[in-house]
Amino acid sequence: MQKTSSLSKKIGSVLDRDNVAGYIFTMPFIIGVVVFTAIPFFTSLYLFFTEYNVLSPAKWVGLDNFKEMFFEDELFWTSFKVTFKFAFIQVPIKLAVSLLVALVLARATRLTSFYRAAFYVPSLMGGSVAIALLWKQLFSRKGAINQILAAVGLPGNTSWLGNPKTALGTLIALGIWQFGSSMLIFLAAIKNIPAR
Repeated sequence: MQKTSSLSKKIGSVLDRDNVAGYIFTMPFIIGVVVFTAIPFFTSLYLFFTEYNVLSPAKWVGLDNFKEMFFEDELFWTSFKVTFKFAFIQVPIKLAVSLLVALVLARATRLTSFYRAAFYVPSLMGGSVAIALLWKQLFSRKGAINQILAAVGLPGNTSWLGNPKTALGTLIALGIWQFGSSMLIFLAAIKNIPAR
């Protein structure tokens, strides 16, 4: 009887030690989720229903913010329309480009690995500040795009990102440029198609 109880105590202490180690190793992730996801989420959810600026405390207004957004703010519907247009144009083109590049890269050549890496690099750098500044310089009024257009005799004095008529197309081009992740998924799928 004593042997059984001492054995169960030993097993219990080993399990407790394993649990403590598990809690210690998962603690950074749990803290990160709470601090960077849960707290901001619930704070934003509360602020949806308040009138708030950083200088004064939040004042509860209920659904007034939503009423103003949907029925009184014209910019909301304009931004909704532009966002829908962006997604409707950019996503299919990006997927088509990804599929075409994946089909080309599915063929084995000596430089296939180099080409795969080269096409994937823009996706790695696409969200960086340096790339955003590079695109801003390329498409500015005195940027490289306008200089190339002027060199071939076309009007080259457009602020591509500052003009509402050209800003959407420029942003769509930037989104399409980052097709590397979709290309890898298509490439993996193509590689798994059995040969007849």
